[in-house]
Amino acid sequence: MTTLVGFFLRFIIFVSLALLINGLEISLSKRRCILPGITRNLEPASRLENSDHHSLHDGGLVSYDAPSNSCKQRYIVPVVWHVIIDLNKRGDVLDAILQRQIDILNGAFENTSLIFKTESVERIMNETWSSDCLSYIPQFQEILAQSTDMKLNLYTCALKNLNVLGHASYPWSHDEDSVYHGVVIHPGTLPGGAISPINEGDNLVHEVGHYFGLLHTFEGGCEGGDSVADTPATAYPSYDCPDTTPLDSCPHKPGYDPVHNYMGYNQDSCINHFTPGQVERIDKLLGLYRKNLKRLTERPCVIDSVFRWADGYIYFFAGGSYYRYDEISRGIDPGYPQAITEHWRGVPNNIDGVFRYANGITYFFKGSEYYRFNDSKLQVDSGYPKKIKEFWKGIPNGIDDVVRYSNGMTYFFKNDLYYRFNSSTATLDIGYPKQMKQYWMDIPKKVQAAFTWYNGGVFFFKDSKYWLFVPGQNSVDIAYPKSVKNWWSEEEQKYQDYNAFRHLNGYTYFICNKQYWRYNDLKNHIDYTYPHRLSNWINLPANIDGLFVWSDRQLYAFSGEFYYQVVFNVTHSIIRRNISSFWHGVPSHIDAVFRANDGSTYFFKDAQYYRFNDSQRQVDIGYPKPISSFWKGIPNDIGTVLRWSNGQTYFFKDNNYYRFNFTRGAVDDGYPRKISGAWRGVMYKTNSL
Repeated sequence: MTTLVGFFLRFIIFVSLALLINGLEISLSKRRCILPGITRNLEPASRLENSDHHSLHDGGLVSYDAPSNSCKQRYIVPVVWHVIIDLNKRGDVLDAILQRQIDILNGAFENTSLIFKTESVERIMNETWSSDCLSYIPQFQEILAQSTDMKLNLYTCALKNLNVLGHASYPWSHDEDSVYHGVVIHPGTLPGGAISPINEGDNLVHEVGHYFGLLHTFEGGCEGGDSVADTPATAYPSYDCPDTTPLDSCPHKPGYDPVHNYMGYNQDSCINHFTPGQVERIDKLLGLYRKNLKRLTERPCVIDSVFRWADGYIYFFAGGSYYRYDEISRGIDPGYPQAITEHWRGVPNNIDGVFRYANGITYFFKGSEYYRFNDSKLQVDSGYPKKIKEFWKGIPNGIDDVVRYSNGMTYFFKNDLYYRFNSSTATLDIGYPKQMKQYWMDIPKKVQAAFTWYNGGVFFFKDSKYWLFVPGQNSVDIAYPKSVKNWWSEEEQKYQDYNAFRHLNGYTYFICNKQYWRYNDLKNHIDYTYPHRLSNWINLPANIDGLFVWSDRQLYAFSGEFYYQVVFNVTHSIIRRNISSFWHGVPSHIDAVFRANDGSTYFFKDAQYYRFNDSQRQVDIGYPKPISSFWKGIPNDIGTVLRWSNGQTYFFKDNNYYRFNFTRGAVDDGYPRKISGAWRGVMYKTNSL
């Protein structure tokens, strides 16, 4: 199963093989290995005899998990499959089976820093290799291997000796980019394969464990060890899965035999875990021997810079990778991360900052230089980089980050200072730099990244945490800091208890409990500094059911059995009455209300709607009716509804919105859509109000 160049191999196989290929898995019903004579003489740095994360206690393992709110950096390992088949396509494997195997591999390695993703699958028709695969492993690796320092090369071939199940190399066996790195397995051990009981996909898990430096749990017997502290000493491999009675082949040593460990020899149905110590060893050896496999971070815990580009997407930069963030799904878009060089041509890795300037041009900063990026050509303009001091007068080298703030000014951050750069004069404003605490209160010094949100707030990132600076109150929202992982894993905020209406001033307003947002129809996002406290504008109750501007140009809000008439004057005076006193036939506790294109007022509750006659001040005869009888495609129990500035009617429910077409009498094609993707900033709430 493993290869150790320079050592003489001893064989423990019942079939005599005159091969200098080591690490071959032997079995149909039992798993066995040909191992090098010496496998435990590893570098001291790679031996994990002691660990702060695990201990043996009372014969069992006591594990200590990291805090649930911590951010664990994970790396994407691109997988290249090489499926070797004969002229009759024997040995071929469906892509779906290969993906199922990757899913099993990821499940087994879920507590490590590794995530495996198939990059490509190639099928190689070669009668010689397929007829005697074991004898030709070095030869086909020399021909087929792809970027072995940056990709995991997996080979499947129907091995001639049916007792042989796989082959892998230890990470220290060759140079990092050697073509001889990789894993070879028999296709019969893939999920659903023909070699039972080793056909559930764990054979590859076992081999990949070796590929990343794990030894057998029984390595060296009772007096040996696998260089991991929390796998109890084991005298010999186990081939049986005990039901209840634990095995103890080394009774003078603490702990029972780890018969359920992936690095043992039991059948697939019996093995199911790596220990915390093995996980730690994998991560440690990854940094020692397979550094290039850490080049693609799945979701960065530490960010170099972040900004919103001209296409409206948010882009995160970390090391040599960048990520496009999808605000609708609240996660990284498929296909990311990508290398910075693949899109931002001419931009270096490990940048200090990036932002879009007042002139609409994107600028990157690193060290003492800055780069002007051409958004059309997708490359740095000729003549760049240039020295920061040549244009950004007064701005220091080695900035922490830069943002264009809601006041139109550009702010640079370094250590505990901030610099306000004036785009009109192209110079640093008088009186700057200033201490961060003079304005950016509660923001830590030496931030690593920052960018401006829709409402003018600024997100700051440092280490694995982030803060939200709230404009107006000039301090951090009380809910912060939070773990960076919330950007990738936080549950989608729900559009609950929201109400919306079009004001006479031409703005759209969203209200939820004690907060309200002013939505700018032209910019397609909420205005700067919002949300605001509702009581500072209109003193309405927190539990509003629905509200709208009626034909008399006054605002009417409904809550329970009451309605509130808001007179738009200096004081915004409010009159409260029972719904039944004026809105005859309208039920209490409505879901929503609006005034439609035809001039009628419609109320909605549960699965019904009511058409209100403004002249007679009562619900028309024949109502209520089922929502589905007229509003085709609109769900029951809607959240709110409004007629927007473009004349279209929009219904909102949960996290989706629907555009209703009065001409067709149905919801338009392509709907519902995500609220967060179009009504940008509305889903943002603050705990400070």
